[in-house]
Amino acid sequence: MVFPITEKLQDLRNEEDEKIEKEGQHEIDPSVIFIKQTIPNACGTIALLHALANSDATIAPTSPLAKFIEEIALLDPHARAEALENTKLFAEAHVDAASLGQSAVPSSDDDSDLHFVAFVQVPSAVTPSERRLVELDGRRRSPIDLGKSEDLLKDVAQVVRQKYIAHSTSHSFGLISLGPNPDFNP
Repeated sequence: MVFPITEKLQDLRNEEDEKIEKEGQHEIDPSVIFIKQTIPNACGTIALLHALANSDATIAPTSPLAKFIEEIALLDPHARAEALENTKLFAEAHVDAASLGQSAVPSSDDDSDLHFVAFVQVPSAVTPSERRLVELDGRRRSPIDLGKSEDLLKDVAQVVRQKYIAHSTSHSFGLISLGPNPDFNP
């Protein structure tokens, strides 16, 4: 999801982070790959990595992406960020993609009022048969457990309406979903 990061939304997100730090949250499955954002204006890249690394999408096993995900799987979020910073392939791809846009690339995160996050459905760390909705945002302290999830699209739509759209006057929201290709037949 891409959304306008307003002062009000950021304050609400900071309050949620503080509440989680004090009170805790539902335990996140340790296999969830979460990367801290340390590269300015890389939130879209990190959201895409979060979505792909935590999905059952088929990634060519010998591809640079598959190798990167395998290399960072056992690292902590900060070490994953460092690996991303030092991966030449992603650095070059990020600069190339950012320069293809129709507007100037902001010089820092503070210059943009839009931000990307990923929502993923993962097994519960407590009850493996249960699925949980998790928000992954590299600017946050940790993954955010949003509760039990039976239908990813419906659950994300509800969260977006309640946590984001309800606290914004902007119409600058966008969502994209990774899903199965109905024409793919392995």
